[in-house]
Amino acid sequence: MDVGANWGQSILAPKRCARPRRILSFEPNPKLVARLQLRYRDDPSVQIDAMALGLREGPYELLIPSYLGLTNTIFLTDEQRSAMPF
Repeated sequence: MDVGANWGQSILAPKRCARPRRILSFEPNPKLVARLQLRYRDDPSVQIDAMALGLREGPYELLIPSYLGLTNTIFLTDEQRSAMPF
């Protein structure tokens, strides 16, 4: 299982070393999901799910900041967002 698949780096390692029958991969960023689905479209052992996993079910806002062209993902609940000073 790969939670937060990002670019797929945690898919490659087990495929090369452990050769699992199936890898379940979760990624909420639509752009990264599209890349992963394209990359593994012909590999039936890899399943890419466009979603985030967390402690509680509910709507979350996906923020994707960019620093010098690099991106990261941050999940905030409504409660956390309302506590922010900005």
